[in-house]
Amino acid sequence: MYGKIFETMYEGSMVGAGAHVFAVWGYCISKADPEDHIVRLNTAILSTAIGESVDRIVEAIGFLCSKDDDSTNTDHDGRRLLHLGGLSYLVVSHEHYRNMKSNEEQRAYFRDAKRKQRAKKKDVKDSQRQSQDPASVSASVSASDSVSDEREIAKRESGERFETAWAMFGRYGVEKKAVEYWAAIPESEQHAIVKAIPAYVKCLAVGRSKSQFEGWINPCNRKWDMDWDQAYKDLLAKGQGNGQSKAAERRAEKASREFPEDIKPRML
Repeated sequence: MYGKIFETMYEGSMVGAGAHVFAVWGYCISKADPEDHIVRLNTAILSTAIGESVDRIVEAIGFLCSKDDDSTNTDHDGRRLLHLGGLSYLVVSHEHYRNMKSNEEQRAYFRDAKRKQRAKKKDVKDSQRQSQDPASVSASVSASDSVSDEREIAKRESGERFETAWAMFGRYGVEKKAVEYWAAIPESEQHAIVKAIPAYVKCLAVGRSKSQFEGWINPCNRKWDMDWDQAYKDLLAKGQGNGQSKAAERRAEKASREFPEDIKPRML
């Protein structure tokens, strides 16, 4: 078996947890069953394989089973493992990350889909050419392919922007409904949504109540249009009155670092 390790793992809320935690987590990702996402953790085997004491392995498993308020995955309060009994543990986010296509996989998928689409169109148009002028047929096919290419590229890029925004938002909400709303939002406003999310996440860290993504991007509500930078300052000022501003500021800074460098260029 195998599992996918994404670079964001080394830049999120596990930072500073220790090499033994990352080693056990990598073991869980690679060994989890692809069907039921369950992994068996024998501390004696892990101790020998990783080269850590049994106590350190137990400590790492405890960390992965513990609540994490700073995790971008809010399922089960951010826990990465759920103890099912005995040596069995459920890897909470295994299915999501295993099914997530890498950039190269996405490009290969769209290339293959485009190839099949063109082959189908060619079969239809070849049967019509015998009764049409060759020059007019060639021009028509070229124009049709060009429009189709542009639409396919726009659709793919919109999907990539949604995946970026959905991940930055912590995947909190009803994804199917969020996708419906996203499809109705113009490209310029999709960019505006992605740019607004970091400031919104900082607001959450200083006391702002959490919204579901589909409600936040609902074109009727347009919550992304709110001045989230000013909202953050207002919440921070309110926290100063309660003597909580420093702790709130630290939480907000930590939240802003949750976004990896590979996401930032796509926000522009």
